[in-house]
Amino acid sequence: MAFSLPLTLNGQPFPFRNTLIFIAAVVIIISLLVPAIVLPLILPSAEKAVDPAMVNHERQALVAYAAERLIQEQTANPTATQAVVEILTSQSNTRLPNRRKVTEIMTNANNLEIQTIQKLADSGELPAAYVNRYIRGLVWKMRRDNHFSLTGLGTWLKFVFHRLVHHGRRDLRKAHHNLSHEQRQAMQDQRQRDRSGIWGAYRTMEQAGYTTVMAYLADLSDVDNQSDVNVVRNFYNVRHRRMDRQKTNQLENELFIQAFQYEYNYVHTRRASQAIPAACADELYQQIATDQMLYMQTVTATD
Repeated sequence: MAFSLPLTLNGQPFPFRNTLIFIAAVVIIISLLVPAIVLPLILPSAEKAVDPAMVNHERQALVAYAAERLIQEQTANPTATQAVVEILTSQSNTRLPNRRKVTEIMTNANNLEIQTIQKLADSGELPAAYVNRYIRGLVWKMRRDNHFSLTGLGTWLKFVFHRLVHHGRRDLRKAHHNLSHEQRQAMQDQRQRDRSGIWGAYRTMEQAGYTTVMAYLADLSDVDNQSDVNVVRNFYNVRHRRMDRQKTNQLENELFIQAFQYEYNYVHTRRASQAIPAACADELYQQIATDQMLYMQTVTATD
């Protein structure tokens, strides 16, 4: 429009025509440069998309942190603590277990358990007969699940030798049929007392082996092998709950709440130290809140 101004007005040059053209040109240039150069510098930058790999890695790390804190601080009831740790690690890990690694971990755990229980007999805390019977069951379990190693070979040979030695004593048992009713009743009462003693000894041995194995798994577990360790942990937790037979639901609820708090603290610390971007921290906060909400809904529905 500035160039449409006439050159003359009433026979005289148009006043300030060149000045008006210059001003119009400057305005046009500024209107082009400001949006292209200045505005991107003063406007806030767009947030980058959250890296899913980073979120997944930090998710596994915070669960490992919460599990480690629970194991270290909640030692009053290891059964409930290990049950919570098992659920936490299973929910955060999407990688399938490696069968070879699981077999290796299970073998090491079984060998540690056998060594721990054998020490109870060596120290005289439990009768050797009870310990040998319990260990024979463990060795048979190792053979059945293909977790057998040379460490348990001696125990298995002792078991076979024990059966061969006692095979020739069946003739002595036939003499029991000639006993009187009172003698048979006395023997039955003695057997009942022996069964009670065996059950108490079995619980002691199982608790000792369970404690040793859980400590081994806690030291072994990291972000990369959580799924492998969790398979072994699940096996021992299920067996221990069958032996323990204690109701720990209320305690497990409290431990879950504590675990969620540990997870929040982990994310806060990582964000404060700028180890993770704010977008990643917000995503982790959202995941923790979702898990907590789902867990509370499950508890409410169960109650």
